[in-house]
Amino acid sequence: MQRPGGVTLLAILDFVAAVCLGLFALAMVLGMGFLGAMAGGREPGGAVLLAGLGVLGAVIFFVMAAVSAAIGYGMWNLQNWARILSIAFACLAILGGVLRMMIGVVHFHPFLLFGSLVRMAIAAVIIWYLFQPHVKSAFGTA
Repeated sequence: MQRPGGVTLLAILDFVAAVCLGLFALAMVLGMGFLGAMAGGREPGGAVLLAGLGVLGAVIFFVMAAVSAAIGYGMWNLQNWARILSIAFACLAILGGVLRMMIGVVHFHPFLLFGSLVRMAIAAVIIWYLFQPHVKSAFGTA
């Protein structure tokens, strides 16, 4: 069966996210290493701490990049596990949006509120789309 256009778009967005996350990981290592080198003259322990945080952050970003690339690959090849993971991550995005909205209400931050609403709406549209009958059938489910 031919891949629906929306699934192609989601796969491409997953690949783009993987590249961006990989670049963030590199920036984290280089940036924190640079800050660690700058702090090393004053406080050697601070240099080690900053470099360690850079490595830890980079590992987290690289793992996220690998997950995003895997989901993109699965979506591109119409693997149902990728559809399910995309739905699960969209649900997590909605939960995160609710938390960001609460923070935005408490601190009365209109941009945070608006951004949270937009992110939650996009995640809801992704969930809705991935449950459409023609999309489910493309992934081999009824």
